[in-house]
Amino acid sequence: MKKYLVIFPIFMLLALPATAQVHSDVEQAIVLFQAQQYNAAKTLLEKALDTADRDGTIHYYLCRIHFALDSYDMAIQHCKIAVQLQDNQPEYHFWLGRSYGAVAAQANPLQQAALAPKIRKAFEKTVALDPTHVQGRVALVSFYIRAPAIMGGSLDKAYAHVQILIGLDDIEGRLLLARFYEKTQQLAAAEAEYRGLQRQYGQTGKTDDIYKHYGDFLLRSRRYEEAMQIFITQVALFPTKAAAYEQLGDGYSTIRRWPEAVAAYRTALQLDPSAKTAAQKLHTTEKELAKLPGHR
Repeated sequence: MKKYLVIFPIFMLLALPATAQVHSDVEQAIVLFQAQQYNAAKTLLEKALDTADRDGTIHYYLCRIHFALDSYDMAIQHCKIAVQLQDNQPEYHFWLGRSYGAVAAQANPLQQAALAPKIRKAFEKTVALDPTHVQGRVALVSFYIRAPAIMGGSLDKAYAHVQILIGLDDIEGRLLLARFYEKTQQLAAAEAEYRGLQRQYGQTGKTDDIYKHYGDFLLRSRRYEEAMQIFITQVALFPTKAAAYEQLGDGYSTIRRWPEAVAAYRTALQLDPSAKTAAQKLHTTEKELAKLPGHR
């Protein structure tokens, strides 16, 4: 018996350095992740898994990293483990839903139908665990608005959650209220929300989402010149934001003004060289521009 009493503390002492090293590696990986040094962070976290493969935090950040690297299947794998290990973490469920959604965006209709319940449940769990989780509620409302009823969509549930969201974040809530109005063919009410948001917040620099969503609404309504004025105003108010120029490029692409679209996407990439969607759109618009006389 005495022999075991002596050996047990030795094992404890041997485990302490390894545990401390894992903790240090995870902390450093989180710093690297926040600095968008995803591959370096991934290397450290995968090393940490050798010792602590049941650590939910490690799997959560690997989920986030794979999501950032567009490896959505791997993101799902790690987020599923994270929620299995720590089911009470709303962020883990939120990013599991985001990862399922990213896969669904690239899937065929049958695959989307299979993924829809998983997306809905992940976001519902997020807001159940944290009723103040703004982005979780935004994602859930967006799902309810977009998904057909057979896949779990519900305009009644969307409207109920929008009312809660307005109390949490006036801008996010009213932007989604405008989307709800558009979905239900209340176009005048939708535009009234966008205009009200523009008057209240649009000139303060508080957010550029108002201009993006209002401009997109006008494009969908085929009011192209008005939409372009919104996007031009957005760029004037947010001249250092790559997203503003990308959206300007989207507007020009919609009306097939390829030279202006190319210029806007190039500016977006100058401001943010990591903007993947802007790079893809630039490639497409450059091909369209090359078809025009004198641009070969």
